[in-house]
Amino acid sequence: MSFTRGDNLSPDLRSVQTAKHSLAKRLLMPDPMSFLAPRLVQMVWMLWSCSIQVEKFQIFYSSIMQPFNIVMKLGKIVPMKYKSFGQMNCSLAQTLEIIGERWTLLILRDAFFGVKRFGHFQRRLGIARNILTSRLNQLVEEDILEKRGSEEGAHYEYVLTSKGLDLQPVLIAMTHWGDKHYPNPKGERWIFVEKETGDPIQHMSVMSRDGKALGSRDITSIAGPAVADGE
Repeated sequence: MSFTRGDNLSPDLRSVQTAKHSLAKRLLMPDPMSFLAPRLVQMVWMLWSCSIQVEKFQIFYSSIMQPFNIVMKLGKIVPMKYKSFGQMNCSLAQTLEIIGERWTLLILRDAFFGVKRFGHFQRRLGIARNILTSRLNQLVEEDILEKRGSEEGAHYEYVLTSKGLDLQPVLIAMTHWGDKHYPNPKGERWIFVEKETGDPIQHMSVMSRDGKALGSRDITSIAGPAVADGE
């Protein structure tokens, strides 16, 4: 068989050769649409899937935040209410009702250290303003602190009353308990001394009427007239 030029080929052979050239072009230089179309479909599918996931997350987030949104007011969460001890016929419970909250005890501690102004309490304690305001107001209402105008007139001062001063042995006893059971390796944090002599005071303890120190096993309790039978 002899080879001839393409223009001398029969129509059938020419169509076959054209098909071969077309196939070769498609193999060497594929059609851009045939290359991009599957990827475009894939991208559209991914975007649609992401939008579904975002919508699901928004629904989930809304359901989680709904209870918080209910109790939110002016951007602040309403503080949790604790059970009141006011109706308990117990002197300790009545005391805890007033000073049992930890911030209250630290405010009283600083008041005994001579702190009087709102800003000074806040800086020393790092307490939020709304919490500090609430605790100071309660102590004033209970006549433990007295709110006075300062000599400069620009600030109020919070001063311990006689009722507040009666809490000094309580705070010192708690401090001594902390020194004993949660000590600092370097030693005592605060040493309470008698002003007149500068001598350290004795650690707080229960005393008998004649001044003898009593241990926990030396003390018992009996019901007084304010305690009903069996209560």
